[in-house]
Amino acid sequence: MSNVVSLFDYKKQKEEEELDVLEKAVSAIIAELGDELQPQPYFGYDDIMPHSFGIPIAIDNITSCCSTLRWVSYVLSTIGNEEEASKIDNIVTRLENVATDGE
Repeated sequence: MSNVVSLFDYKKQKEEEELDVLEKAVSAIIAELGDELQPQPYFGYDDIMPHSFGIPIAIDNITSCCSTLRWVSYVLSTIGNEEEASKIDNIVTRLENVATDGE
């Protein structure tokens, strides 16, 4: 009975093999894309959407204005207007600094 296999060890070995394959695939994609991989800001859905189910929410402070502007920046970026999105991002940064300094 020397050919008893530990299920735990077998699963662990298979997971490691799968991770190795995935790591090689990701590395190949990264190498292929090279400089095309640019970090992009991520805003969660709640952060970029200033409304709920199409019903606008009153924008009455700097934080809600920033949220709306983040959403506009995101939309501009997704349709290829990165320069304009970047300008809006700079405005958001300045406004958030004002909000932070005012607190």
